[in-house]
Amino acid sequence: MTTEQRLAMIKEAMKVLANTDKIDQKFKQRGLNSLTQAYNRHTSQMKASKIFTNTKRFGH
Repeated sequence: MTTEQRLAMIKEAMKVLANTDKIDQKFKQRGLNSLTQAYNRHTSQMKASKIFTNTKRFGH
């Protein structure tokens, strides 16, 4: 599974969680916080791998 696919899944989970009223507000917020952290972690990994690929390509 690619990082882009993971990001799409995380976004979808965040959307579903944000739109539900069936769970306690505290758990809802906790879930959104952990999904946000996962999203940020994946985007920073993507940036790091792009930088690595670019520097590798130019032989630095």
